Amino acid sequence: MIPNSYRPFEEICVYVAGAYNAPTAVEMFNNMRKGMRTAMKLMGLTEVELNPFCPWLDFHYALVGDGEENAITLERFYRYSIAWLRRSDYVLLVPGWENSKGTKRELEVAREENIPVFESIEALLEQVKKDNEIIKFIEVYNAPFMARAKKELC
Repeated sequence: MIPNSYRPFEEICVYVAGAYNAPTAVEMFNNMRKGMRTAMKLMGLTEVELNPFCPWLDFHYALVGDGEENAITLERFYRYSIAWLRRSDYVLLVPGWENSKGTKRELEVAREENIPVFESIEALLEQVKKDNEIIKFIEVYNAPFMARAKKELC
């Protein structure tokens, strides 16, 4: 499951996906809290540095807009999030995502882009370690060929 970018893992980007909207404001804030806390857990890991994209922080754009002339539509927010999803190496699902239409759409995009999806941080970390080992092997194996190609090109 080599990630989307096929680059050495100096910067690992993880799209955190899960429910956002809810029938009540309290439920919506609970969804936001779960998503933000999951992203914070990823940022706080010490065994590997992960860079989560946290869609629940998008509300800040609505707060700083003037509400009229520069209002951002919901569709624009969706396109913005999907653009970040397409650039991510992995997707991590937040528990409770199963009934979220938006998350289901994000999963469709992840499948289209061959981005690995995980339901736990532990499973994500296990795959990151495996992918790192594969990338390091490829780099070592290709080093003599790349050196020779560089000499021939120069």
